[in-house]
Amino acid sequence: MDVPSSLPEPLQVLFKAVGRIDATLKGHIRRERNEALAFLYTRSDMGVDRYEAITRKPARYQCRQTPFEDPELADFSDGEKFVAWPVKYAERAVVVVAHRGWSLPEKVALYAREKNVKVIVVPLETLSPSLVRRLRTTYFISTALKKHPGREKLLRRFVA
Repeated sequence: MDVPSSLPEPLQVLFKAVGRIDATLKGHIRRERNEALAFLYTRSDMGVDRYEAITRKPARYQCRQTPFEDPELADFSDGEKFVAWPVKYAERAVVVVAHRGWSLPEKVALYAREKNVKVIVVPLETLSPSLVRRLRTTYFISTALKKHPGREKLLRRFVA
């Protein structure tokens, strides 16, 4: 079997803070309750198409490490990284959807100005309640369950 000499470098496109993790069906289904999410690439492309769309951009816009591995973001608190990380890789603007009353930390605002990136803050209520519910929960299923012939029926019972 031929093994490619070099595999594509991974791209980082999602950063999340998980508040609680629940497992069910003997660990075959894991549910994560998300407290915060940051996306670097939000078009509908997935898989290879997403990878190719991102790698067509200049290297400055291609994230190859997590926010915690990035020395440029080391001085930001974990909470500040949720905005500083997208700012680093943005071409023009970052949209922050937050609870009313949230304000952009001055340190992140300065970083955005240095990068010439506009930070647009909109209230969480702008999103539909159903979208907010979907974004607040991430499900993972085991490989065994993914291959199980009755997986759809099982998933309907446990994944709402």
